[in-house]
Amino acid sequence: MAWIATAAVGTIFFSILCIIVGRHAVTDFHSKDPGPFVLDEAAGICLTLLFLPPQSGGRLAITLMIVFGAFRLFDITKLPPCRRLEKFPAGWGILLDDLAAAIYANLVCQILLRMFL
Repeated sequence: MAWIATAAVGTIFFSILCIIVGRHAVTDFHSKDPGPFVLDEAAGICLTLLFLPPQSGGRLAITLMIVFGAFRLFDITKLPPCRRLEKFPAGWGILLDDLAAAIYANLVCQILLRMFL
């Protein structure tokens, strides 16, 4: 239960920060989705972890590697509707495409981890 609570709180916390600070990042970095701004990735990783089966020890390390890899894969490939979500203004556009990628990654991780770990 602590695993789920931590992932949920992290998703909410980093999402709120991303929305608040995101518009400043867009202005400061002169980019719609600035690379050095990583609050969106933090929220995405937390969302990818949400509701996954809890792990410990070596299985936790494997789970985190799978989660990171799956999230990055979907964050980079930007399957629909991720690209369209980037068009939202400021912090929302920065955040929403990563949350959509995290949903894809979470679904893949649910299947992989429940079948193989």
